[in-house]
Amino acid sequence: MKKVVKCIAGLLVLTLMSSCYSSLKVLNSWTESENNDLSRKNVLVIAKTSNNSVRIETEEAITKQLAASNIKATSSFDLFSMLDPDRKLSKEEVEDFEKKIKNKGFNAIVLTTLKDYDETQHTEESGGYYAGGNYYGGYYGGFNSYYGTIYPIYFDSGVYVPSETNTYISKKYVLETVTYNLDLPKNKELISVTTVQVEDPANLSSITKKYAKAVVSRILKPQ
Repeated sequence: MKKVVKCIAGLLVLTLMSSCYSSLKVLNSWTESENNDLSRKNVLVIAKTSNNSVRIETEEAITKQLAASNIKATSSFDLFSMLDPDRKLSKEEVEDFEKKIKNKGFNAIVLTTLKDYDETQHTEESGGYYAGGNYYGGYYGGFNSYYGTIYPIYFDSGVYVPSETNTYISKKYVLETVTYNLDLPKNKELISVTTVQVEDPANLSSITKKYAKAVVSRILKPQ
């Protein structure tokens, strides 16, 4: 019985822990209503991160989502694998990079960056109670036997479930994807901005697909 109760308690803890599943929420979104048509564009998809696995997964997910909408798109990792997002570029270096992009035939950019990151420690307590207890109904009898007994109510306290403390870390990311139409004047190149909060991503492939779908739908359809 004790083993069964402990097992049940453990399952309850796991259930509580699993309630902290990964979630994705669009915080805000803006899309230019007149110049957001990418159907005739050659789009370069860039994820600005030094983690190549994350970069490849994110770029490929967005690229595939754009392709599903009949938009020509290419992952930047295939062409510019040596980009260093941690190094601040001068104005001249940025202009030189833009020229390289245009020289390769791209006239639009979808750029994703990490805007914020936060970790929070959570502590949950379980147990510290008796499980399986019950009143013995058969003990009540008739009025005389019930009223006349010294201990009229018998309660089985059950099995004590020891208290446990579980600590876990929740992770929250705020990502931003911006889209530029390089055929427009410099002060009008920006055609969309989408900011998304991702909490406790359990699986990179799964969350990047959801992210790509949320972002691309807002790039193509003004909110």
